[in-house]
Amino acid sequence: MVKMEKLEKLQRKRQYGLGRMLMVSRKDFVERVARGMRERDEELPSASATLLPFIEFQGTRSVEIARRMGVSKQAAAKAVKDLENYGLIMREPDETDARAFVIRFTPYGLSYMMKLHEAIDDVEADYAKLMGAGRIRAMREGLSLICYNDPSPDVDA
Repeated sequence: MVKMEKLEKLQRKRQYGLGRMLMVSRKDFVERVARGMRERDEELPSASATLLPFIEFQGTRSVEIARRMGVSKQAAAKAVKDLENYGLIMREPDETDARAFVIRFTPYGLSYMMKLHEAIDDVEADYAKLMGAGRIRAMREGLSLICYNDPSPDVDA
């Protein structure tokens, strides 16, 4: 039988583990962005939080989106279809591979992305008020190292 003292220590490690805190903070972030989009008279489709970050403005092949998302091509295709139904993105044949598609933003999708990033800026400003600008900068730098091996992202470029 595991002693209560060890379970309490384990619970604290679980509660404050980076993985769990990243997941909980992502949930908070997405909920705040969704609220910001509603304030802008826009809906935040559930697929948008998982798919939109992986589409480049010049277009991205569907197989690359699946790879970036870490899901099967079929799961990515479903998310693509959901956002196509909202009019945010479109599929076009890939000129270099007749079997593949390139996913691009529609004109409405680009306008939507502008509003989305306004809502994201508002959430980041709220976090800066909560944590302080220095902590936000340090968090962005740390996450940039993890994600891109880039210690000093220039987000104002």
